[in-house]
Amino acid sequence: MRGLKVLNLNGCIGITELPNSISNMVNLAALILGHCEELRSVPPLGMLKQLRELDLSRTKIQDLPQGLESLVKLERLNLDHCRSFTGKIIPIGTFSKLHRLQRLVLPPYGTVQVNDPEVLNQLKTFIGCLCFTDFYKISEWPEYYYLYINDDFSSFHNYIPLVDDIRYRKRLYFHQCKFGKGSNYPVLLLPSDMKCLELKGCVGMGIRCLSDVFKNFTSLKDLSSLKISGLDGIEFLLQFSSPAPRDQLIDSSFSPLRYLQELILWNLPDLVGLFFGESEAYLLPPGTFSSLRRLSIYKCHNVKQLFTVQLLRNFESLRVFSVDDCKGLAEVAANDNGIEQGGGEGIQLTSSEATSTVILPNLMLLDLNRLPQLKNICKATMICDSIEEIVIFDCPKLKRLPLFLPTINRLPAVPSTLHKIRGDKEGWESLEWDNPCIKNALDPFFTTQRWSC
Repeated sequence: MRGLKVLNLNGCIGITELPNSISNMVNLAALILGHCEELRSVPPLGMLKQLRELDLSRTKIQDLPQGLESLVKLERLNLDHCRSFTGKIIPIGTFSKLHRLQRLVLPPYGTVQVNDPEVLNQLKTFIGCLCFTDFYKISEWPEYYYLYINDDFSSFHNYIPLVDDIRYRKRLYFHQCKFGKGSNYPVLLLPSDMKCLELKGCVGMGIRCLSDVFKNFTSLKDLSSLKISGLDGIEFLLQFSSPAPRDQLIDSSFSPLRYLQELILWNLPDLVGLFFGESEAYLLPPGTFSSLRRLSIYKCHNVKQLFTVQLLRNFESLRVFSVDDCKGLAEVAANDNGIEQGGGEGIQLTSSEATSTVILPNLMLLDLNRLPQLKNICKATMICDSIEEIVIFDCPKLKRLPLFLPTINRLPAVPSTLHKIRGDKEGWESLEWDNPCIKNALDPFFTTQRWSC
């Protein structure tokens, strides 16, 4: 057995421990113990100088194997989903001799913390937890990463991603972190190739915009998913204190939200709007939100207007639009201080009357719930040829559904994709229509069923 190079016991759920003879397999290059769900311990591995891969994922081991620091040829270490491996801080120096280590996967939900951010400089893949104060010390980023970053190691979040899911390969997740301005709060630099950013249960001390927290937020060209929940203090996502420079407007790469596909804003008590400008007119980069597929807003009670009709025109890729339990929301897309095209070089926020039509060619779901102050969705007519479902519950002040229906033989033609309209009976009957035939055409699709089957 001393000549054995690969020992693969993957999925042997009856194994609780390994024999000590494993320590003498000096030629072993791969020890695969993933999914050995009852495995609680392994013998010392310091003699396995040829070991390149060690997979202990989904086992019940409670600590790092003895002798790990001696495995100088180790390239891949997998401790994913080791639920018994909790409350651990991996000290500085643990990986200092493992110069060939390329892939390090730790339990990603905050129960195991690496106290050595320098290890990231040599890795190609890292999934695990770092202390918030160590985040500033990262000088180089792995090619693939999913980092859970927490201010309070004693309070972790039981959130477990699928490590092979491509969405988690360039992702940062800040949980219970304190952001702020001044010498006590250094400005954060995010990896330039990051695809997913999530913030949950954080606090913004003395800051107004997300762009105040992350110095290079407006330079993130690859950001495709932004999720923010339970973040106190933040009033806006981005701040534009003056019109963007002309060269930036011409350069289409200047658009932090051009390739954003998912925007989730939940339980943000201080949020007022998406953008803030100190002047009456300021410029947004062309293509802002043009790739957005899903927009979900929940429990943002201070938001009165989400955006303007002209910005809504950019949502050409939007498929799902959901707003729920925003007590102060009066208007989804406003005309006042609207957005108009700025000479083909950008989108200028000024007053405009050219708001007659908005085309959302990919919108499939419009979901509005528990909006007691909502009076207007959009004063422009919305053309949604791909709409499948409309949901409007508990919006007592809403009087108009701005859905455009073409006519055939002077009768409104319902989109072939539409299969259901769900809402309150009283609210549905109180809606006002420019042509009563439109309501007659939509009535067969209406139901008071609250949950979609």
